[in-house]
Amino acid sequence: MTNQISTTFGSMPILSNIQNKYPDRKLIMYSATNKPNTIMLLDQTNEQSVFSSPVNFDILAKTGNQNLNLFINFTTIFLGPEQQQVFDSKVNLLMTDLPYGMETIYSMHYQKDINRRVILTSWQNPSDFDVWKNDVIDKWKNTYKNSQSFYFDSVSYKPIVSKKA
Repeated sequence: MTNQISTTFGSMPILSNIQNKYPDRKLIMYSATNKPNTIMLLDQTNEQSVFSSPVNFDILAKTGNQNLNLFINFTTIFLGPEQQQVFDSKVNLLMTDLPYGMETIYSMHYQKDINRRVILTSWQNPSDFDVWKNDVIDKWKNTYKNSQSFYFDSVSYKPIVSKKA
């Protein structure tokens, strides 16, 4: 069972070299759809990170088919302790019946900051994500935006298909 996900960012040649150096790892390369020139490498092997500058996430809960080689979204929200309980309850309820088109959902936090909740979802079709974003993510943002310590970020990625022969 995976209890951690690691990511790193860089240029395609550097990240490709990492993929080639560690072929036994589940390393998936993505390009951001809403942040130009952002390339990410994701490792879901739950082993010591091979990245020199990893961003590590501890997984609190997950459900679905665990396929992250799809269109994915990371939504990050900074929450106080009282808000975390309410938010976690909402996410746990969501996990009992995934919305149409959602393949996977992970509830996580930054390894170095438990107050930053991260929801990672995967989707076969980005348009299904757009419907869910408008219905759910925008409501989360509006619910917590008046908090004194408000932070919100949502970044979507599509996998970069390897051009190996």
